[in-house]
Amino acid sequence: MRQDTITIPENPTFATGLIMLRPQPHRGRGVLLLNSAETYARISGLPGLRSASFFITPDESRVCEYVQWETPADIAAAFPVATFNEHLPVVEASCSAHPEVGFYSVRKVAMATGEITEHLGGGPTDDRFAMQVIASRPEGHEEDLEAAMAWAAEQSAAGGAIRSVVVMDDREHAKIGLFARHIQAADSNAVCFSEGWRPIDHVSHLEWHSTVAPSTPEQTMRYSMKLVDGFADVPH
Repeated sequence: MRQDTITIPENPTFATGLIMLRPQPHRGRGVLLLNSAETYARISGLPGLRSASFFITPDESRVCEYVQWETPADIAAAFPVATFNEHLPVVEASCSAHPEVGFYSVRKVAMATGEITEHLGGGPTDDRFAMQVIASRPEGHEEDLEAAMAWAAEQSAAGGAIRSVVVMDDREHAKIGLFARHIQAADSNAVCFSEGWRPIDHVSHLEWHSTVAPSTPEQTMRYSMKLVDGFADVPH
């Protein structure tokens, strides 16, 4: 059930979950381990789950999850199942605020030139990640989404701190999700797409912890991103 690589395709039919938790002081690592263990042991066998990746800030004040499901219907079918929801009250009791949960479709995967395959964690590099959710204008959501995708392409091609960006769309709630990989030394402000926007939350310098995916046997854990639309998969 542990996966060494996952694929993040530009596929609007997939349902991508961004979950941001704010654990109580000194409980961040426990929340992270509980969620990842429950996903590995009990949730990974549910129909439609493609992968679940877990991240934490260095000060352990935030725990973030990046989850891929085949369809929104798979998520809806999972919620009433005991193996999916039994641990949730324990997690919420260990957090100081209600989790920020959103489900999105991936609209763009932008990568630095020459980096069709990117190792996002668990490998030889010590890169960091940033997850941000932005409230767009309900009357101008498509325009805002186009601006976000243009920003992602510009930043990833600039050869600077940001090496890749996944742009996600929650049209129903007028939200845009951004998930970026950046070099460790980057100023967190350089990873924040917030000028002229209203961020719902911004978490910078996340550290990758683990990825669970049901389609492969247990292996040494790494995490990688592939841009698959228009490119052949790169063999490992």
